[in-house]
Amino acid sequence: MIKIFNREQYNWVKKGEKKILFTSKDYSESKFYPQTAIHISKIIPRFSHYNRFKKTIILIIIQNNFKTVVFNYDYKILTLYYLLSLSFLWPRNFKNIIFITLLIDINRLLNPWQSGNVSQSIKNMIIKYIIIIPNHIIVHTKKEKYELEKLVRYGRSQKIHFIKFPALDVNINKYKSDFNKGIKYILCAGNYRDINTFTKAIEKTTVHGVIISGGTISSINKSAKIEYFVNVDLQFYRSAIKNATAVVLPFKKSSPLRSLGQITACDCISMGVPLIVAKSFHLIDYFNDNDVIYYEPENSIDLQKKINYVLKTGASKNERNIHLKNNIMDSLSLDNFVKTLVNISC
Repeated sequence: MIKIFNREQYNWVKKGEKKILFTSKDYSESKFYPQTAIHISKIIPRFSHYNRFKKTIILIIIQNNFKTVVFNYDYKILTLYYLLSLSFLWPRNFKNIIFITLLIDINRLLNPWQSGNVSQSIKNMIIKYIIIIPNHIIVHTKKEKYELEKLVRYGRSQKIHFIKFPALDVNINKYKSDFNKGIKYILCAGNYRDINTFTKAIEKTTVHGVIISGGTISSINKSAKIEYFVNVDLQFYRSAIKNATAVVLPFKKSSPLRSLGQITACDCISMGVPLIVAKSFHLIDYFNDNDVIYYEPENSIDLQKKINYVLKTGASKNERNIHLKNNIMDSLSLDNFVKTLVNISC
């Protein structure tokens, strides 16, 4: 097992010079990244190529050398980490475990037996009790914080922290494409979008639409005015955003109850593309009415009006968008995220 380690980095860890271990996302580009932090890949270069079981064994081996271990998104490896740790005999030290946001619907945790599927319900129950174990949980919307606090007992609601998702300032020159070049189109991009509301709105406008999804769209009623793409690469995805007249992020009022849309929204702002957003809990913590164009969730008539407004005013890449990028991207910077995260870990 020792052969998988970078010996120099591992010796630093053994000496106690590294106190924070990042197991997934690497935030080392931030100026607030502490010298006492290290990403797992610096110790085990091929860590990301291993399966969850092998990753967990490695984490258990080195965990006692750190004050804080940070997990991102993957509740499955967090579950294995706890269960396998409890089965080993060597001393353990769970001083500070930080888990950054869930990629599952929190409604499933609040109402684990609602699905009607016994195996899924049992899985939901396991996740429900595993997720309250970390010392700190980071979420990216205030609504998630409120709902997760219902799961935390004995007055420990302070363990749930709302931190805005760190934006990535996209280099627009990197994404050159002839995708629909010269043709006006409104783009709906991402998973778990309110496709039906978007479709109804597009059918009543003079512009055609494009939908890009990471999942299946076979069950929706397709429109002749809309092009559909599934599981495209990042180059195609961002090129489609760059060339769009506007991007719509259509969400339903309360489902799915987890963070959605931050990455696409930040891509749009970084590229100066007008953003039309459902005024649901997903993004209201990030933008005010002067930053983006909000519409009433699940209201296709209101969305149609907002699309027509963009078409009429020619809002694409104007001074408002430049101002928005300069101000919003600073507030959503990686530095702000890492600074807050490190303060929590102390």
